[in-house]
Amino acid sequence: MASTGVDDERTRALRRAMLASMARASAVGRTVDADVRDAGSRLALALAQGGADAEAADALAFVGFTHRLGKKVLRYDDACEGDSSVAAVDEAGSTIVAARDGAARESTMRTLRSAFVGRERAFWREHGYDDDTCGFFSYVHDLESPSTNAMDVAALDVRRVAAKSFPRAARARWVEWWAHKRPHSHGHQMHFDSHDEGLNGIKHPICSVVVFVDGSCGGPTLVTNQKDDASRSSLATRGWLVHPRDGRIVVFDGDYLHGVIPGRPDFAPANEEDARRVTVMFSFWDDMETHETWKPKGSARPFPPPDASKIEGYSWRADFDLDENANDEDEPRGEPAPVVPVDHPWERVRDDDDAEEDEEDEPNVKRCRTTRFPSYDECFQGF
Repeated sequence: MASTGVDDERTRALRRAMLASMARASAVGRTVDADVRDAGSRLALALAQGGADAEAADALAFVGFTHRLGKKVLRYDDACEGDSSVAAVDEAGSTIVAARDGAARESTMRTLRSAFVGRERAFWREHGYDDDTCGFFSYVHDLESPSTNAMDVAALDVRRVAAKSFPRAARARWVEWWAHKRPHSHGHQMHFDSHDEGLNGIKHPICSVVVFVDGSCGGPTLVTNQKDDASRSSLATRGWLVHPRDGRIVVFDGDYLHGVIPGRPDFAPANEEDARRVTVMFSFWDDMETHETWKPKGSARPFPPPDASKIEGYSWRADFDLDENANDEDEPRGEPAPVVPVDHPWERVRDDDDAEEDEEDEPNVKRCRTTRFPSYDECFQGF
């Protein structure tokens, strides 16, 4: 590969790693294998976030990508919140994504901080979150039942905030929640929020919520206007970024494609090695099927009872003991938080014969209007 325009030790190391992977693949008669694709992806991200888009395109095309998240997405501006909107709506005026700062009760944030902030918290350790084999796990609460733990109370508070943008959430009976703690440079794949995939059709929640418990690092959440619609023939044409901030709450329609952008090296905190982007996600449902037992961990499990903390591997449950005074607090209104619009959330890696040109396209932007809908694996998300 040609020498890159981004010249730093990290990029040089990634370039060496890709060349080494290519050499190993060539030795066994392959041009691109999983190792080469991984090395090429990591190099392309460093190049794209460093502004070397032509070199990034070389790497992406070599390992088989035809589309990528756009320049304004991967190379997001952390200081662009002034050029933003209060919320994003669709053509019918329905909310796609909105955000608020300071809208949750302090007791809610205190519960979430005490349970999730800190790499050695029992919740992460006992769920094996940092293990490579750790799969998805979540918990479900019946919001019509009396509150018996701090997460019941927190979920009701988050539902109150969500209902400001999605009024139907106020009547939601069920909530499913899960949590993540990710290093600054780690993103999360683009996806739709759904339940019972493949069983009597896909169901989507009333709305989904991201609570930034620790927003000191990491990239923004991206929500696009691409719906989970099998008849759709084009990628998203619009997107919206919400940057992490402590206590910020993002509410959106989980039927739209969304994910997390890897944090830019330029914006890494001084304590990058230890810093984590800690979020708790909530999805609200009219009805939902749950598992009968709360163990072992898995998706849509009932929340463990209070005495579960006495069982080995469940000491984390004690962090959610009920605070009888939590509901005595006033309900803060909070303030609307910036939702930053981005055109062209997806771009073509290269101009191709399938592309339809648009005279209004911005210079140097390969807009995604193709006659062939790309596969998921052809779309570069930063990893």
